[in-house]
Amino acid sequence: MLYRILVIRGRGICLALALAVMLCNELGNYFFFGLRSTLAGFVGIALFLVPLTALIFVLFSYERVSAMLLAPYYLWVLYDLAWTFEPWRLNGGA
Repeated sequence: MLYRILVIRGRGICLALALAVMLCNELGNYFFFGLRSTLAGFVGIALFLVPLTALIFVLFSYERVSAMLLAPYYLWVLYDLAWTFEPWRLNGGA
């Protein structure tokens, strides 16, 4: 996908958003696994959805194939958000 971003005309914003998505992905993992906090992991994944959603919308206007390829990943992140919320809820919000 990064190659496809580099050859389109709106590549600056798309590349910046792709890098933001990768950074937020790592931060979400650190919040959940590194800090061992279900609440921090949930917040990290919720914040991760912001640049991912923006990337999909921007890609849809420049490179529809890449946007379509990210759709299953977006659904996975939504599932991951629900999965991360449930342990936090089951542990009494601790």
